[in-house]
Parts: sequence; C-alpha cells; structure tokens
Amino acid sequence: MKATDNAPTSNRYWVSWYEPFDDEGIVRIPRSTPEGLRAAWISGQTCGADPECATVCAVIDATNEGAAWAVVEKRCSPVQQRFIERRGDDWKPPADRFPPYEGATL
Repeated sequence: MKATDNAPTSNRYWVSWYEPFDDEGIVRIPRSTPEGLRAAWISGQTCGADPECATVCAVIDATNEGAAWAVVEKRCSPVQQRFIERRGDDWKPPADRFPPYEGATL
C-alpha cells in the first residue's frame, strides 16, 4: 500500500483467531470489508473445545497491529487471538492452501 499526502501508511498483516460457531453450527466471517479485511479463510477447527470454534486466517491491511485486531473485533466474534504477522505490502497467502475467491480484495 502506498501512502497518499494525508493518509496514513497501511501495512499488510496475516492474522489468525478462533471464531465460535453460531447456534446453527455455522461460522460467519466477512469475505472482505472497507475497513481493510481483504480475504479470510476457515483453516480448521478446535475439536472438543468449549466453545467449539473455527480457526480463521485473514489478510488485513491496517496502520498497525492494534488497528488490524480492531477490524477483526468489529466484523467478527473472536474468542482468542492466535497470531498476527507483518507481511510485505503485496503479500498473498499460498494459493494451494488459501485459494483465491470471488469477493477477496487482495
């Protein structure tokens, strides 16, 4: 991401958290948001945990780590953060594990 005259520089983060299943056994995560969530994938689940959760990974563009977590907390219901890693501005996760999809804004 490139900075414009009065806009803060945005950084790309690879973020993961545990997201609880709803009453119907579904995890609802946005595909992308104007706040900087570029793409998200369910990569696994916690079996036997209380609550049982999906493992979610996402690419988020934000000014800093706190702002990246704020995007997650605004649009999702994380029960626990797993990790956050700063990546290069044009970084994308490996397509064989996290395939591109319509609606992602990478």
